[in-house]
Amino acid sequence: MRYLLSPFAVIYFFLITLREILYKIGIFRTYRSPLPVICVGNITLGGTGKTPVTLWLCQQLISKGYKPCILSRGYGGQIRDVHLVNASADTAEMVGDETLLLAQLSQVPVVIAPKRAKGARWIEQHLDVSLIIMDDGFQHFGLFRNFNILCFDAQKSACEYSLLPIGRMREAWGALARAHHVVVTKVESPHLPTVLETHLASMDQSHCRYQISLSSEEPLSRVILVSGIANPDFFERLGNESGFQVVKHKIFNDHYMYRVEDIKDLEEEAISIRAKILCTEKDWVKIKHLGPQDGLWCHSHLKLEWIKGENELVEKAASFLT
Repeated sequence: MRYLLSPFAVIYFFLITLREILYKIGIFRTYRSPLPVICVGNITLGGTGKTPVTLWLCQQLISKGYKPCILSRGYGGQIRDVHLVNASADTAEMVGDETLLLAQLSQVPVVIAPKRAKGARWIEQHLDVSLIIMDDGFQHFGLFRNFNILCFDAQKSACEYSLLPIGRMREAWGALARAHHVVVTKVESPHLPTVLETHLASMDQSHCRYQISLSSEEPLSRVILVSGIANPDFFERLGNESGFQVVKHKIFNDHYMYRVEDIKDLEEEAISIRAKILCTEKDWVKIKHLGPQDGLWCHSHLKLEWIKGENELVEKAASFLT
């Protein structure tokens, strides 16, 4: 199959390279905002842990006296123009599940703009902020970034690190030249996978892993896991490592928009086998408006635990903001 897809990967590489060149020579324009811009992105499809890193970075910069704003594309949402997210009134259908989660947890303004340069201009004119954190915009050359953070998932297999459509890479490894710092998430051993050790050897790096905390203080034993995320296997592994008896894992597509019927079916099954239902925080922002039964549901929160490079990342990011 790889051989059959190889010509398409070559075409894809040519197209993304041509696009970058057109920006470099000025055929396509890059807008430079008077506000500093930090990008938290990746070069692979989905599931690298950008959202917890973005939330953590917001809090760190706030503690240093900055007033950040998050700029997001609003992936999966219906809104197609600049929009200031209302964390209490907007829905995931309107703004996207990850964007709504950022708005509810970050305590900073979150703005949707598929065209990031247009969003940056709106932020400059309407919000009292001192910097922009662009969520998942590493390939968006229309807005200049002062500081680029690339996230990598230590749990991804080596075969995923090939260009689309063979693997899951949006760009080739040469894109690392645009990054100022790398964050490797879900690190569980002293040594990174060989593919990351090799390609990231010359990069400034920070490493972290995740732990689950729960929305309920009531102890859980038997649970049905529910997830509509890019990496459900990781969620299941965290559940098992946390000591839960995972009796079933109901997996939906990433960014799945739940229906009332889904909730009822899950609750009937949980009651029949005397289990609770544990979902991810990203799923809960979509489920909680559908009337889930009290006492039956619990949602998880991912806590960042830094292994190395935490202070270096913050200081380096701050140095690019002056």
